[in-house]
Amino acid sequence: MSYNGVDLDSLKNTINNCLNSINYNSSSNIIESLNSDAYWNASTKTNFKNSLSSLVDIKYDNLKKVLKEALEKINTLEHNQEIQYQIDNYDGQIYNKRQDLYSLRNRYSKLRSKTTIEAEMLKKRISELENDIYYLENKRSNLQYELDN
Repeated sequence: MSYNGVDLDSLKNTINNCLNSINYNSSSNIIESLNSDAYWNASTKTNFKNSLSSLVDIKYDNLKKVLKEALEKINTLEHNQEIQYQIDNYDGQIYNKRQDLYSLRNRYSKLRSKTTIEAEMLKKRISELENDIYYLENKRSNLQYELDN
């Protein structure tokens, strides 16, 4: 799965803005004003106060919980995005090394019958490239496994 097109910083900022905009003060001020009998009759006052208390105590807390869970998921996405970047980087390195390996094998095949220093150096470089590719493929495979699980 590719996360390259997701602007996680913007998403995280938006969620943090939502968290920061939850305003207990305005709800608390309204609840405080319910203590005045001049504006409210008893049953309306009780119903309204209970509703506001529910909003503050339950709804705001639930909203904060959901927003914090979303931030945790964004952190996971950021981690996965970094892994995908590393995988893409390994893919590029592997591709380049395979191209080099192909070229060296072609040159070596032409010199193989001759025992020259150049042929021996090519043989050694081919072996090094094969080891490099094996190492990079293992690193890439481990990252892909982490990303998939």
